[in-house]
Amino acid sequence: MEVVFLGTGGSYPSKKRNVPAIVVKGYGSGLMLLDCGEGTQRQIMNAGLSFMKINNIFITHLHGDHYLGLQGLLQTMALNNRTNELSIYGPEGIEYIGNFIMKTGSWNPGYKVSFNTIKKDFNNDFGNLIVSVEHGTHLITDFAYKIKEMDRRGSFNKKITEQLNIKGKDFSVLERNGFIVKNNRKIYLNEVTGEIKKGKSIVYTGDTAPSDKIAEFSKNVNLLIHDSTVTSDLEGKANQYGHSSSAQAAMIAKAGNVDKLVLTHISPRYEDTEHMLQEAKNIFPESYIAEDFWRLKV
Repeated sequence: MEVVFLGTGGSYPSKKRNVPAIVVKGYGSGLMLLDCGEGTQRQIMNAGLSFMKINNIFITHLHGDHYLGLQGLLQTMALNNRTNELSIYGPEGIEYIGNFIMKTGSWNPGYKVSFNTIKKDFNNDFGNLIVSVEHGTHLITDFAYKIKEMDRRGSFNKKITEQLNIKGKDFSVLERNGFIVKNNRKIYLNEVTGEIKKGKSIVYTGDTAPSDKIAEFSKNVNLLIHDSTVTSDLEGKANQYGHSSSAQAAMIAKAGNVDKLVLTHISPRYEDTEHMLQEAKNIFPESYIAEDFWRLKV
């Protein structure tokens, strides 16, 4: 799994950071887009990605810096002759916004676009990726998204397959049926493959004040991407508006026993983020600050 950060700021674009948007590339899957701040289609192009490969978009909440790029992106897709269906998910109100987008701008998409309201029990399979949600703590409904790769079978054990005379088309039969009959013996796939490869997992919080629910939701994930709008000296005010400091994000990462924390949604007030990063590292050493166009293998 790979994560590409397209926009890592908050509230409005700055010279250094665009507003929130993250692409997730899964094993054997298309692209997923998490949030779509204004100008996201240009960020996608500058990142060397294809917006035509985006099949699903997930909006955390309906504050403008997280969704105002939708109309531009959808129209850009249409102007490039997209034909594949596009599904957009978000909290209550996303269908209203979708209806407005599709009726304004005097454009014809030429492809099917669906806007889907997410419920708390959302847990859906998107090819090789499973997406589930948890509520963040924000001024309006905010969904944190967990994206997990499905577990994959281990590699074929060459020594064992040679001993059992498995070769050629036998491998595709094993893959398809889960077993094969050789020399009057039924041989199962798990007999000739190594350990199951556990799927990677990430959580993206959107905007949230510190939340025990998010810590539990993030338990043991490989990567937590957490709201880090301010440094700790401003966290009281930030919490009132449903945001976290870098130190608070680090405490959530520590409580959730995650492998790695990435701080994002950085306020435009910060050009130098070294102090912000250090505050997080003092609590959770595996902390990093996202930058626009940063690619991270999970």
